[in-house]
Amino acid sequence: MCDVFPELKQHEARIGDIIAAEEASFGKTLVKGIEKFKKAAQDVQGRVLSGQDAFILWDTYGFPLDLTQLMAEERGLVVDVEGFNNAMDEAREKSRSARNKQAGGAIVMDADATSALHKKGVYTTDDSFKFIWFKDHESAIKAIYTGSEFVESASTGDDIGIVLESTSFYAEQGGQCHALHSAANFKCIGYVCDQEIYDLIFDTGSLDGPFGSFQVCNVQIFGGFVLHIGSLSGVTGKFSVGDKVTCKVDYDRRALIAPNHTCTHMLNYALREVLGNHVDQKGSIVLPEKLRFDFSHDVYSKEATLAEAKRINGLRAVFGEVYPDPVRVVAIGKKVEDLLADPENKEWSSISSELCGGTHITNTREARAFALLSEEGIAKGVRRITAVTTESALKAMELGEQLLKEVDDASKLEVSLLEKVCMP
Repeated sequence: MCDVFPELKQHEARIGDIIAAEEASFGKTLVKGIEKFKKAAQDVQGRVLSGQDAFILWDTYGFPLDLTQLMAEERGLVVDVEGFNNAMDEAREKSRSARNKQAGGAIVMDADATSALHKKGVYTTDDSFKFIWFKDHESAIKAIYTGSEFVESASTGDDIGIVLESTSFYAEQGGQCHALHSAANFKCIGYVCDQEIYDLIFDTGSLDGPFGSFQVCNVQIFGGFVLHIGSLSGVTGKFSVGDKVTCKVDYDRRALIAPNHTCTHMLNYALREVLGNHVDQKGSIVLPEKLRFDFSHDVYSKEATLAEAKRINGLRAVFGEVYPDPVRVVAIGKKVEDLLADPENKEWSSISSELCGGTHITNTREARAFALLSEEGIAKGVRRITAVTTESALKAMELGEQLLKEVDDASKLEVSLLEKVCMP
């Protein structure tokens, strides 16, 4: 695959080390799984190993069903395959429900739904207004989706999805900065893909019209159609296709998200600067209350052709991803025009410049403060950093100073007095 992915050859030794380490780690897991199987087999009443036990072996220890069946056969047992499948379906449903609950809405438009919109002559949503702050946006309802069908009008009740002609809301797209990857938590480009990089949370707010106020609790994008998910609030009204609406984004909430987003870019660069270019981003999430990053000045952004952007020295892009053309370049500390005018300048490798479609602050001072809360391991070779900005960061720093003072004061106490202070 080196002809297609030259990075593989460049990191051949490291890839080999990681594979060897993963193999050794799985070997240990396999041993634990075998012990689990032996105990389950001993407890079998009759000749049938329960599907739940087989599922636990798959879910916790990575045992394929056919491996469990082979081990069971060696002991004269059979596996309850139907029970295994039922346990699998139940786990998937729980996972799906958890995701829907977290996202604030369960409405999803599949390929058939987006195809139906195209057949109706509905154009994809113009979301270019999402980068404009503190300004209401006028638009019109183009489609209303219940989760199973399109209707001409709707009223109070379950959550409904609304497609507008244009919008100022930022759709999560798997992540507010889904960087063209589809779900990879800091997807820095804002289009659909499959691995979250910077997962930036969606905007919330309301759609106001003659029907009253439609409270938007979730915004997703499907095939270019931005779906505003929510319900009417406090009124008994009816909204219909063709109604004029005013998009009112909760900019106070976005103002908490944007500093976390920009500081994630800064953290990404700082990690590579300190630890080396081998550091790679493995996921991230940007929320109003915090940012989380799994590894890897002023803020400027500008669209450029993909070819122009790729020429910029030190530009960060995600390995293996396909980017749109044109792309949006976000640079911290230098104007994008300067980077494009002299793309091979070695100075650019010392600043943060990335392809990104998310919302950002215009100056890093708007973040006020940036505090790292924790750093931990979450998988083999993958570390996670959790951080906060704005008021949360100031409070965290104040708490840290208070803790340092308490530790310093305690260090000056005699052992007997220290015991009295520490004991409840």
